[in-house]
Amino acid sequence: MSLMVLLTCPSPLFSAPQYEGVMTIQGKPLYISVHGDNKDLPAMVCLPFGPGSSSRYLEESLVPLLKKEARLIFVDYTYSGQAIPADAPLIHKGRSTPGLSAADHADMILSLMTTLGIDRFGLLGHDYGAFIALSLLEKAPEKILFFIGVNPRINYYDDIRHLIQALYQHMEDLSGEESVQGLMAMDKRSTLSRILKKTFFSPEDMESLFEIIEKNYPLYFYQPVDKKTEKRVNKTMRTKLFTPFHSVKTMMPYIYSDDFYMASKEETLLTLHSLPTLLLWGKADIFFSSYSYPPRPLMSTCVIPGAAFFPMLENPQDFEESIVSFLKKVKEDSGR
Repeated sequence: MSLMVLLTCPSPLFSAPQYEGVMTIQGKPLYISVHGDNKDLPAMVCLPFGPGSSSRYLEESLVPLLKKEARLIFVDYTYSGQAIPADAPLIHKGRSTPGLSAADHADMILSLMTTLGIDRFGLLGHDYGAFIALSLLEKAPEKILFFIGVNPRINYYDDIRHLIQALYQHMEDLSGEESVQGLMAMDKRSTLSRILKKTFFSPEDMESLFEIIEKNYPLYFYQPVDKKTEKRVNKTMRTKLFTPFHSVKTMMPYIYSDDFYMASKEETLLTLHSLPTLLLWGKADIFFSSYSYPPRPLMSTCVIPGAAFFPMLENPQDFEESIVSFLKKVKEDSGR
């Protein structure tokens, strides 16, 4: 495997307590930002939501909350954030870009950790990041210390159906209005009804779905929970480093690679009997329902009040308390 590291920090790789840069792994860029050099703390790889977004919102929120609990490593996937290929063409409509599936990203992250000299580490995955985290667990379970899923996307087929149903109800409510908006809502309701009747979602179905989302929800899956948190989240999301380089609709062929919208990691999650696991959801996340799993000794679940898709930004206090409590228990159990 050919690795080339281009660090933006002039300090040597392991001498600085904090650094960031782009790694080129098998010809593909992967952006990283590392906080903390205390080897007595566990390393935790933090994986952001969906393709196209930067991990900057995780970095800005998690470092103040968790820097005393773990060495934090933030990753931008290829074609996301600061990991945009300089000489690669844009993703072509209708066909996936090879080498960019969740499994491929898991391979790149394993290579990253080998390069950093970190043999074992924990995982925090937000939304799509949880899907990649579970891909890592499938590939190298012996390297993973714990798993934290934040608003995790684990069964995409069920999640997408729930999203379509929520949007359908929204359009149903709007279609009663005697206005142009009401007529447009009727048309969108018809499109959503057609997709709901299917047992397999095609790329074209998902393209239609995300076109509706983009036109009605500028921040995609984000739902503000109150004015204070709306202002904070919007401020973070306006940063140039966060804003998706490609729209969700443009990213569709990439997302769909690896049969993305029919994929499920539920079986993987349910087999993690010996791995400390924490699943977190924002209570007001209206598009996706929380999962319900049979209880097991090392799995904890937590619903964060006053939060939706971004609990780390919307209710940082409860978010921090949940994760810190979990990490302390992991440390105590490992010391027994």
